Amino acid sequence: MSKFIDNFEKRGVRVNNVEFCKVCGSILDLPESGTIECGICHWKCQMSDLSNTTIITSSHPKPVPQWVHELQQQEKIQVGPTRALVDEECPRCKNPQMSFYTLQLRSVDEGSTVFYKCLKCG
Repeated sequence: MSKFIDNFEKRGVRVNNVEFCKVCGSILDLPESGTIECGICHWKCQMSDLSNTTIITSSHPKPVPQWVHELQQQEKIQVGPTRALVDEECPRCKNPQMSFYTLQLRSVDEGSTVFYKCLKCG
């Protein structure tokens, strides 16, 4: 038997009411009672043989990858939201460029509302 299977049998076969084959580790189809047979390797046992097995597991969180820290630092550097620019003259100060954004203010079947903001006079 492989090291995996030996270790598997030492720990049991039940996890959250799911039964696993002691030989190949595949999930078993469970009848109401009687004999259980693995559909992969055809290992058999009685339902009563599996009723008292227990598995204790533990897990540990993985460390956050370095690229995530770098991305968080880049996001902290950016100041304020960035908006799209359009070559449209401001009606107040005649500045040749404005920023804009859109919002869906009405129902979905109607177009979005466009808001312009002058880069010079606001």
